[in-house]
Amino acid sequence: MTAAPPKSAKSAIFVQLCGPLANLLAFLLLLAGGKTGYFAIFCLTEGLLNLLPYKFLDGGTILELLAEISPNEKKCRIFNNFLRIIVFLMFTIYLFNELNKRNLNLFIY
Repeated sequence: MTAAPPKSAKSAIFVQLCGPLANLLAFLLLLAGGKTGYFAIFCLTEGLLNLLPYKFLDGGTILELLAEISPNEKKCRIFNNFLRIIVFLMFTIYLFNELNKRNLNLFIY
């Protein structure tokens, strides 16, 4: 037996938010219990990564659903693409910065 798909975009957004929020709630409960080990960090990381604005993650699906219910759908889609580019550039800058700290080169001359 499979679950029926959500009937409205608002309920679909709620469904998409449940996964990342469950991870963040697990992190907060572990933190409140004094457990700050690898599993707590994993819960936090998974919850935050899942909110990234890419289509195959919950964050991207949420942005697409918000664009559908927005009165100006075209501007929302342009903003979604802009946000994806910014996140990609931030990750790339972080990666090169970390490699530079460790004196590693991606390019061999």
